[in-house]
This record gives sequence, structure tokens and C-alpha cells, in this order.
Amino acid sequence: MEMTFTENVSPRGVRLTTMQRWQPGTRVLLTFPQNGIRSEGRIVYCQRVESGNFALGLELPWQVQRCQMLW
Repeated sequence: MEMTFTENVSPRGVRLTTMQRWQPGTRVLLTFPQNGIRSEGRIVYCQRVESGNFALGLELPWQVQRCQMLW
């Protein structure tokens, strides 16, 4: 379990930072603390960033994508 920070939200998913490397294709369980929504996501990419952490691109199901548009 890791608390992360969202860098970007798009209609298809989110980009967030994490301290560990993740394998693309891995499914993860997300909880959005602002509203308590829980959803499964799929890691699309994992890139090391200047800070030494990793940036993850996560694809989210369409139900969560719709909720994001309301945030």
C-alpha cells in the first residue's frame, strides 16, 4: 500500500508519482480519498523521473472516468 500524488487527470486515466517501480500491465486497486471512490486501474507506463521516484500512467474504467469529469 502506498499513498501517492496525482499529477494529471485526463478523460482516460491519471498520472501519479510513486516511490517504487511498477510493471506495465499490472492491475492495482485505487482509492480516491476526496470522495472514497475505489476502482481497479491498469498501469500503462512507469517512468523514472528526476526526483528518483517513478511516474505511472494508469488507465481507469469508464465509470471512474465519468466521475473524474465531475471533480
